Amino acid sequence: QQQQQQRQQQQHYQQTPVQHAQTTPVQPGQHTHQTKLLELTRRLASDIAPEDGIVIVDELRRIEVVLMQSEEGFKQYLQQVVTVVNNKLRTGPVSLDPNSSIYAFRKAMLTLIHKLPVSEVVRPLLQDILEMAMALIKVDVEDHAIICLKIVIDYHKNYRPKLQDQVSRFLVIVQEIFGAFRGTASQVFNPSTWGVPATPQQIAHYEHQRLQDLRAEVQRTHTAHQQALSSLSVAKSNAAAADSKVASLQRTVNQPGQAPEILQQNQMQLQAAVQQQQQQQTSVMQAEALRRSAQAALDQAQGLFNQEQTSYTQRQQAAQAAAAQQQAAQQQATAAHQTQQTQQHTQQQTQQAAQQQTQPTQQTAQQQTQQTTQQQQVQQTAQQQPAQQAQQVQQQPAQQQAQQPSQQQQQPAQQQQHQQ
Repeated sequence: QQQQQQRQQQQHYQQTPVQHAQTTPVQPGQHTHQTKLLELTRRLASDIAPEDGIVIVDELRRIEVVLMQSEEGFKQYLQQVVTVVNNKLRTGPVSLDPNSSIYAFRKAMLTLIHKLPVSEVVRPLLQDILEMAMALIKVDVEDHAIICLKIVIDYHKNYRPKLQDQVSRFLVIVQEIFGAFRGTASQVFNPSTWGVPATPQQIAHYEHQRLQDLRAEVQRTHTAHQQALSSLSVAKSNAAAADSKVASLQRTVNQPGQAPEILQQNQMQLQAAVQQQQQQQTSVMQAEALRRSAQAALDQAQGLFNQEQTSYTQRQQAAQAAAAQQQAAQQQATAAHQTQQTQQHTQQQTQQAAQQQTQPTQQTAQQQTQQTTQQQQVQQTAQQQPAQQAQQVQQQPAQQQAQQPSQQQQQPAQQQQHQQ
């Protein structure tokens, strides 16, 4: 029965922990959890791996359920955890990879702070938590900045009396974010930052469009400045009218011999006129502040436009100079190519003329050589003929003598054959 009552009581505390945070005494088992809390915060404050830090944050969440049952235990828990987490988030590295352990570790710590229950025990630590959240909005990734925004908005909703001084600081951050939107958009839509190379036409179109946007922004800020001047003029006129009315009523009130009822009525009108005068003076101050803001916006827009126009003109001049240099280089290359072709044609003509001049000489030399060869052959033939004739004359008697015995030998044989 005691165990069942303890379980029911613990479940009741888990469902409504804040209501009992200031009335529940410290349980005996909480001393162990406080010791464990000290150990976990000491490990979390050290240089540990992000994976181990995620495990420690999960254990801190479980300890929070137990320690928040006591005001003193929850107070110690908040002081230790908020201090360590604040230091860890401010000084720790930031990862842009959502799949990394550092990313998950930072998100777990921010979620731990965001899920803290609404309690007066948290109020003394609001300043540290808000300063941490506003600092991380500027430097951390988008998901974590959204959690920081939720922390700021939720704490402002629940602890409004203590956060009035932080509103202007938060709006300054918002103004910085939207003020940087133009640069961010220019960086995103700039063709030079794309993954693929941009063509010169795309870059020229982007630069021309950006110049047109800046010119439109100058016109818009100029119109706003004119409206602010008009509002300031109206406010000053109303303030002057209110001043005149107050002076008139003061003179009326100061007149002697007035009836008490009329005097009281004039005093009431004077008080109303004074209040109206104060309102008009406030309106003048607001209109003057609006004019200054519009003037600053106009100066900034005009400065950006002048800077961009100067840069655009310089880029156009540089592009024209580069195009002129490229055209001159092409002309030089064309002229060099034509000169080379002319030289080659001249060389060919010279070679052809030389060949035409050398051909008759070569033909004459060949003819002379052929004639000389023919004469030599004729002479050799003439010299060889007498020798051949003499050799033939010498060979004929010998052949006849050789043929006669053979014929004489053949005749008896032929006669015998005939007789046979």
